Amino acid sequence: MAHFEKELAPIFKAYAAADQTGAEAQATLDSLNLAELMYMLKEANLLDDNLTVSRVGTIFTQVNVSSEEVEGGEEEEAELVFDEFLQVVVRICDAKVPPANRESGEEFVFTLQRWLKIMFIPTFKRLIKDKARGLGSKTL
Repeated sequence: MAHFEKELAPIFKAYAAADQTGAEAQATLDSLNLAELMYMLKEANLLDDNLTVSRVGTIFTQVNVSSEEVEGGEEEEAELVFDEFLQVVVRICDAKVPPANRESGEEFVFTLQRWLKIMFIPTFKRLIKDKARGLGSKTL
C-alpha cells in the first residue's frame, strides 16, 4: 500500500472532512468516521451484494479493534487514522473481489493493485475533481 499512499491521502482527506464544515473540517482532516466512510462508498456506488452496509460496519470495527490491540492504547474507536484507512481499503477490495472472482492462482496483492489502479483511485479522483468544480456535495 505504500506505493499508493500518495494517491490515497487526498481521498482520505477529502472524505475526512465530509461531516464538518468550516474550521471544524480543518481540525478533523486526520480521521475518518463511519458516517464519512459510508458516504464515500455510497457516492462511488461501491456498495453491493459483496460489500453491504453491514460488512462495511464490520470492517470498520475490526480495523479499529485490531489497531487498538496492537498499539495498546485508548484509541478513538469511532475514527480511522490514515494507516487504518489503508487497512479498510484492503478489506473493501477483498469484499468487492472475493476469492471466487479472482484470477485462478493469483495472489491477492495483484488483485488489490489492479482494483486500486483501475477502479478505486480513478473513481475518487473524478469525484473529488467534480466537487472542486461545484458538482456534487462536499459534505454529508
